[in-house]
Amino acid sequence: MVSIQSKVAHESKGMPGVTFDVRTLNKIQRARRDFPIADHVYEYQEAFGEALRLLPDGFLKISTDTPEGIKARIAALAAMEPATARARSMADYRAELIENEHLKPAYIRAGLVSITGAEIDGIPVTPDTLLESSADFDTLIDEIYDASREASGLTSAQVKNSESPTTGPAQVATETSGTSADPASV
Repeated sequence: MVSIQSKVAHESKGMPGVTFDVRTLNKIQRARRDFPIADHVYEYQEAFGEALRLLPDGFLKISTDTPEGIKARIAALAAMEPATARARSMADYRAELIENEHLKPAYIRAGLVSITGAEIDGIPVTPDTLLESSADFDTLIDEIYDASREASGLTSAQVKNSESPTTGPAQVATETSGTSADPASV
């Protein structure tokens, strides 16, 4: 017998008392989510990649596990040429705007099943009210986005079985990482 988990329950870390469920997506559901935002995914990958390329050499190898490592990263950024630092900041900002305007709403609308423990003006929160509300739900939005990305990503077996016979190495919108910093696979 095959048992498939169609949704994953989460307790919000940023908003105690709030819980939410996100659905797992099959390849058809991922395509429905990703097709309308494909151009934006490409723009995001391009901007994020540019921001990474403009970081100082060895920057990502500097550990942030110690105060010395954090200081070393700050010093490396401070030592950048002003024009390069500005270009890197602009590329990073552009990637963040694309992610917030296009990717997060698509992932949340496709993934969010339910929210309990949160209301807006006395009405239970839905994906649309969460995204359109002026209330300060930024932390919850980020948590739901991350959970939706995790739940909707391809497993390693699925990635192996879905590899395209084309010559292009690009992967399209199949994020499986739980991190929010994501260079090329949102």
